[in-house]
Amino acid sequence: MSRNIDCATEAASKTRKESKHMDDDRFAQLENRLAHVEDELVHARRQVDALRRSSRAGLAERLTSRLVLCGAVALGALSLGTAAAAPAPQTLTVKAPFSVVSANGTIVFRVGVDALGGGVAKIFSASQNPVLSLQTSVAGAGGEVAVSGDVSGQVARLGGNGAQLALRFYKGSTIEAGMGATADGGILEIFDKKGTRTAKVANNGSGGTMGIYGNDGKNTALLGNSESGRGGLDILSASGNPAATLAAVAGGGYFAVANQAGIARVEAGILPSDQGIVRVFGPGGFDFIKGRK
Repeated sequence: MSRNIDCATEAASKTRKESKHMDDDRFAQLENRLAHVEDELVHARRQVDALRRSSRAGLAERLTSRLVLCGAVALGALSLGTAAAAPAPQTLTVKAPFSVVSANGTIVFRVGVDALGGGVAKIFSASQNPVLSLQTSVAGAGGEVAVSGDVSGQVARLGGNGAQLALRFYKGSTIEAGMGATADGGILEIFDKKGTRTAKVANNGSGGTMGIYGNDGKNTALLGNSESGRGGLDILSASGNPAATLAAVAGGGYFAVANQAGIARVEAGILPSDQGIVRVFGPGGFDFIKGRK
């Protein structure tokens, strides 16, 4: 039994000695390799120095450039590897409303939400007036851009109602002019300082029309085209009916004067025989004046 223990102890001791001997050999090998590398570096430095001092300095510079290039490529590869391992950027989300202020605390930009749930963005001037706005239209069916005068109170609004765009000009909240599109084509409207429409140019499907309006907003005159494509002018009464009409017809010109109901009581025109005629209507019928053949 004692002999077996001694044998085991001797074997363990021998194993430790062999392991230590192997570690010593490995360290020795590493030291030899490091020494060899140092010798090679010293030798390379001496060669470069010799080349620089010799007439072949250009070759030394090219060699140095190649070393620098190799180093740059290695650094680039390292940088690419680092960038590839970098995490993807996160999306920044900010909840409205919020404001962006300058260094002195004045508001330069503000984002909010309107009553319909659409976005509103405004840019402010140095005097803290909103001079540019992006928002949904009043109907909520399109976008709108508003440009404001800093102190004049004038505003230009470009926006749509989902299908058609319009450009409107305001003095404060009062509209002064507008242009846009309808189902028949373009339209231009002029308003007075109270916001009452005084003129309109548009298309009625047969051609262009122009309406003139009074201070009460009622149409007083209409210049346009008939369905046959001929021009005409209507002067309207207070009831909105034509009081006087001047138009082009198949035979030439036509003129009529009407009562409040819009019924013609005097007519003048051209007969197919190329004779002028004037008809005057009364309760019992009409009389006429006709040119001679």
